[in-house]
Amino acid sequence: MYYTIEGKRVLGILYIAGLITGTLFFNITMKMQIFKLSDFLDFTEYMKMLENIDLSTFCSYVFFVRFRQLILFFIGLFLFSPYIVFCLLDYITSIFIGILLSVMVLKYGWTGMIGGVCFLFPQYVFYGMIFIIIYIYLFRNAVIGNFYMAISRGRHGNSQTLLKDRIIITLLIIGLFFVGCYLEAYISPLILKKIFSIFP
Repeated sequence: MYYTIEGKRVLGILYIAGLITGTLFFNITMKMQIFKLSDFLDFTEYMKMLENIDLSTFCSYVFFVRFRQLILFFIGLFLFSPYIVFCLLDYITSIFIGILLSVMVLKYGWTGMIGGVCFLFPQYVFYGMIFIIIYIYLFRNAVIGNFYMAISRGRHGNSQTLLKDRIIITLLIIGLFFVGCYLEAYISPLILKKIFSIFP
């Protein structure tokens, strides 16, 4: 069911559920005074850090963090059911997005939604494309969702064609990863500075 309409519908439902969960978590903890707004405002420190930071150093930091996350993702695919990994990643990511957008709206009003979105774009478009490519490749080549079967499937088809496919997929992932890191390190800070300069 992984690459069927039902499978993709589950991912969509989980994403919406994660946004709702993140929003509810933020609002409930704020009303119960478990957390204060300042506890969620790490992005203000992030903005201060961007003021005078050396962008090449920041790029190295971004590359290290994102590469580590990508490695952990692949380890998860080997150790657990890939569909479960995608579902968890989908749900957890949307929870954090829900919290981020809720914080921005509470601090800056509904215009803060723009700032929240700018934390995610444009780099997450390319990061997201990586996971979409892996999802399509994985569940197209192994209906049962076994990652090992998907990458060792040469016995069931033309090995030369499969090798070419793997090379193309690998180059795509590497290219998208580097573009995403570059945008996050060099372009996103410029966008965020301009966006937050218009907020009170």
